[in-house]
Amino acid sequence: PLLLERAIKMLHNNESCNCAVEGDHSGAWLGAIMGELTLAGHDKVTLIASPPIESFGSWAEQLIAESTGKIGKGILPVDREPIGPPENYA
Repeated sequence: PLLLERAIKMLHNNESCNCAVEGDHSGAWLGAIMGELTLAGHDKVTLIASPPIESFGSWAEQLIAESTGKIGKGILPVDREPIGPPENYA
């Protein structure tokens, strides 16, 4: 039941900005977090996708690079990088 509730919430939240729970739009949260981290100097994001959805990483990499790489600023997305220890991502 909890998984189904979460799936329904995600569906509603991603249909439009009229979220089922105000302020709980997962895409907006992700964008805000990525933006704030970039302003703080953390301008890289490593995309790790499981084999069945591996091509998602390439798509997301292109989307992030084109959407944020304006005026010499932005986020550098890295796809299909070997997974390293957590301290490599700090």
